[in-house]
Amino acid sequence: MVTRAVPAPPDPFDPLWQVLPAGTLLYRVHEPTLPDGSANDGTAFNPGVGMPMRWSFFGDPVVPVHYSAASPEAAVHESILHDAIPGAHVSQATWVRKVLTVLATTRDLRLAQLHSDGLRRLGLRARDLTDTDADHYAGTVEWAEAAHAAGADGVVWMSRQLNSVQA
Repeated sequence: MVTRAVPAPPDPFDPLWQVLPAGTLLYRVHEPTLPDGSANDGTAFNPGVGMPMRWSFFGDPVVPVHYSAASPEAAVHESILHDAIPGAHVSQATWVRKVLTVLATTRDLRLAQLHSDGLRRLGLRARDLTDTDADHYAGTVEWAEAAHAAGADGVVWMSRQLNSVQA
């Protein structure tokens, strides 16, 4: 298998914008407690700790992140099943302490669209950015940083694990 580097984001970064309206329901799978032991109701942003992820971490101070999805199934696929090989057994220890929280946005969110025509506008395909393995996360984080610098509240892409639903 040939591994390809993630291309650098363009400068200036001019994505296709997608507005997520206030009141939109989002789904998040998470631990019920934060690292400090306090309750986690699902609204807490990751302040920049843990393993690198597709869009994080960047900045000084670190820009906090909040991963969620447009369906409960995509939230499960993007968390519990994220690293599972299709058809493989997922141990109970992987999911037993996780909870699914339904959240509603409280304001319109301006998102850099990194799927469909949003990728096309940037001269990319999913395999270049959103359908990459973890060893390419350093490159994908550059895109999140460019979106943030351009004024995005976040990015939206098709879940790699359930590619019919936005994350």
